[in-house]
Amino acid sequence: MTKELDASSTLLHYRIVSKLGAGGMGEVYLAQDTKLDRKVALKILPADVASRRDRMDRFVREAKSAAALNALVHADRQGIVSNLWRRPLDGGTPSQLTDFKSLFIDSFSYSRDGRQFVLARGSTTRDAVLITDEK
Repeated sequence: MTKELDASSTLLHYRIVSKLGAGGMGEVYLAQDTKLDRKVALKILPADVASRRDRMDRFVREAKSAAALNALVHADRQGIVSNLWRRPLDGGTPSQLTDFKSLFIDSFSYSRDGRQFVLARGSTTRDAVLITDEK
């Protein structure tokens, strides 16, 4: 996506509330679903991501898992270090799930109930971490 969406702008039946974050897979916005009257996390994918089947498969897997959480879980990268954060869709206070001091998170996934996270850190998957009872 080349242009950031402004608060109160609309996309289909979603009214943008605020930008939650951005990363390699696109930009994420807190939006109001005007048909179902609920808040949702709306991810806007760049064309180069949407055109690749492997990236779209990953996006669909993440979306199915996220649908059960009522929160956005994202990796916040600061230089070469990244940590997982949970941001409630109801506007509550974000909480940091990990406190790593080195290496970036290459990929992560979580269980449908949101109670277990697994992630791979660094440039290889040699450092895998399982986080449990995080709800």
